[in-house]
Amino acid sequence: KRTSFLVLGAIAAALTASYNADVAYLEWAQAVQTYGCGSGSEAGGVEYSRQAGLAKDAFSARWNSVIAPAFGVATVARESL
Repeated sequence: KRTSFLVLGAIAAALTASYNADVAYLEWAQAVQTYGCGSGSEAGGVEYSRQAGLAKDAFSARWNSVIAPAFGVATVARESL
């Protein structure tokens, strides 16, 4: 059960951070569209994207090492998440 919790937590973190990155990049793009180049900052999107990558790494490592072998299901690549 602990492994299942870790896997679910990792994918939830990845999805949340990915969503937050999308929102941050959208807000930056809207600032640039409204106020011109140099407006806003992409820093939020970059940081959330970094967090998403770490969570995707954690999820795929746990999935591939524990879940896939135990249940005979396909492994996943970080890039496909």
